[in-house]
Amino acid sequence: MLEEARPLIRQNAGRRRDTTELKVTRTGDLAELLSGWRTLADEGAPANPFAAPEWTATWLRHFVADRDTAVLAVHRADRLIGLAPWYVRRLPGGVRTVQLAGTLRHPELTELPQVLTAPGEHRSVLRAVINYWCTSPRDWDWLELPVGHGQGWFEPEWLGSDFVVRHKAVRPAVVLPLPGDEAALRSGLKRNVNESIRRARNRLDKSGQPWEITTHTGKIGR
Repeated sequence: MLEEARPLIRQNAGRRRDTTELKVTRTGDLAELLSGWRTLADEGAPANPFAAPEWTATWLRHFVADRDTAVLAVHRADRLIGLAPWYVRRLPGGVRTVQLAGTLRHPELTELPQVLTAPGEHRSVLRAVINYWCTSPRDWDWLELPVGHGQGWFEPEWLGSDFVVRHKAVRPAVVLPLPGDEAALRSGLKRNVNESIRRARNRLDKSGQPWEITTHTGKIGR
C-alpha cells in the first residue's frame, strides 16, 4: 500500500520533457512496484546489478524495518520514470539519516547504490525526490544522494535556504566483460585486482551472513 503521496510537482516548462507533471509517492510495499521496477532497471541501469529490484528489495527486506523503508516512486502520467530506494537510519540521540539501500548497513554487499531514472529523465527525477524530502524537513536530519554516471550533478537550487550541501566523496566503478569461467577471469586480471577479490570474499565472510555465487543468463533484473 502507498504510505504517502505528495502533490504533483510541475517541472520547468521550458524543457520539453518537463512540461508534464510528476507524482512522487512513498511506499513500504515493494511488491506493487516490481513489474515497473524491473523495466526501469533494464532501461536505466543495465550495467548495475545492484539496481535490480531482486537485489535492492531483498537487501531492504533483510536489513530494514518496515516503518523505516522509504522507497520513492516517480511517475510521469502512468509511467514509472524513477525509483529511489531510500530507508531511514536511526542513530543515538534521535538523529535520523536518509540512505539508499545498500549503504552503511553491510555496505560490503552493495557496490553501487543508485537512484534509478529512465533515460533522459535524470534531472527531473533527482530534483523531484529531493523536493519530496525538502517538504518534510522534520522527518530527517541528514540525507545522502549518490549521483551515478550519466546522471549529471547535484544542483543546490533544488534546496531551500534552510539546507546545507556537502560533497563527501567520489567512488570509481569499473564494469568488466566476464569470460565463461572463473579460471579464465582470474588469469586475465592484474595482481591487485585479484587481491581485491580476495578481500571482498573475506568481507562477505566477516559479515556473518550466508552467501553464494550463482550463474544467471539474460538481462539483468529478469
